[in-house]
Amino acid sequence: MEGDARTSLVGASFRDLFRLIPEIRQADLILLSEGMSKVFSVVLFFCLMPFLRKPIVVVDLLLSKPKTLKQKELTRFKRLLLNRVDHFVHYFKALEGYQEFYGISPARSSYVPFKSNNFRNPRVADIASSRTEEYVFTAGRSLRDYDTFFEA
Repeated sequence: MEGDARTSLVGASFRDLFRLIPEIRQADLILLSEGMSKVFSVVLFFCLMPFLRKPIVVVDLLLSKPKTLKQKELTRFKRLLLNRVDHFVHYFKALEGYQEFYGISPARSSYVPFKSNNFRNPRVADIASSRTEEYVFTAGRSLRDYDTFFEA
């Protein structure tokens, strides 16, 4: 893929985002797959630096139903921040709770079937075999060495 540049950031702090401003300026989008704290750091960073704003895509964000009064108050704040995320990639189809509590609608979401044994699923195999392009997509919380993966 001509012109593609990738930077992976595992466990970086909010302060590290300022160090990455040159890479952020050149990025087409920001892909996150590391949980709530990273999502909130990036969203807040773009609130402080709106001229650097890039589309944000979040993969496999796990959210829970708020039960206590404190959790419900915190959920309102999370909802405001998550409204600044452009798209969510989920490994599940049921979004009712995400929409009700966090404002994450199907219009801003994509479902991706993900299981280690999907290769046995005929539908997934048909989709994979019909592709003419070569590509690899990897995201998750496994703390893979993405820089080495990108070099390969």
